[in-house]
Amino acid sequence: MKTTIFETPVVLIVYNRPEETYLVLKKILDVNPNKLLIIADGPKNQKDKLLTDEVRKIIRESCDESNMITNYADENMGTKKRIVSGLNWVFDQVNKAIILEDDCLPDTSFFKYAETLLEYYKDDYRIMTISGNNFYETKKNFKKYSYYYSYNHHIWGWATWKRAWNLYDSEMKSWNDFKEQDLLLNLFGNQREARIWFDILNSSYINPQFTWDHQWVYTCLRNSAYCIIPQVNLVKNIGFSIDATRTKEINHPLSDLKTSQITFPLNHPKHMIREKKLDMIELDLFKTSIIQKVFNKLL
Repeated sequence: MKTTIFETPVVLIVYNRPEETYLVLKKILDVNPNKLLIIADGPKNQKDKLLTDEVRKIIRESCDESNMITNYADENMGTKKRIVSGLNWVFDQVNKAIILEDDCLPDTSFFKYAETLLEYYKDDYRIMTISGNNFYETKKNFKKYSYYYSYNHHIWGWATWKRAWNLYDSEMKSWNDFKEQDLLLNLFGNQREARIWFDILNSSYINPQFTWDHQWVYTCLRNSAYCIIPQVNLVKNIGFSIDATRTKEINHPLSDLKTSQITFPLNHPKHMIREKKLDMIELDLFKTSIIQKVFNKLL
């Protein structure tokens, strides 16, 4: 039996992808978390049930029940309701967590990176998201520090605290007032970023049932909170498939992302100022049609 070496709670969100679940779960079990919380949605139909049952069997046969807690839905709740209710359940029990979905395959160093930063920024409300994502080679010449601060909150492998999740507003109740005061322009300081974010967030306000992550981004932006972006990419999405909910474009450039190890000890930035130039590089890439198609999932 392994000696417990990883104290930070890890969350795995699963559904009906046995192969991907097996790979991600193996990565998690390699670090031997003290507490593993698993969230699962229920099947949509009988065919789906075969897959969801297989996923739960993999988990049951792979995990030590002494350090695992499950939150399984009997019926299908849909992505947004299941993830939001699941994370509410998580943060009713723990004060911080590392969160992976079943299509987010991390490098092993992601766990120590996230754990280190969860502790380092635990009382700093200017940080709400610790991301494992660095998507674009054009940004990887950033070598001065181990990570930088961004307003682009990416959740393909991420971590946060209860104190941040408690602010989550799934219905964007304050959006109309936020919009009328043109606060995106105040926040970003330029029309280009403000306009792109306005289109995304306003669409999610009008159609709130389709996403949960845009509402998280809005919660972070309305609190002027940063996302931490690593110097190298630490998590890749292995869920690009025609059967996927949103990442259907199997030849998309982001479907072939590589991961790297991050170097320890982390070299922390000396000043908490967002790297606007790097955010703008992403902005230009978001404007292209192929990137825009999966922009919803990236957030």
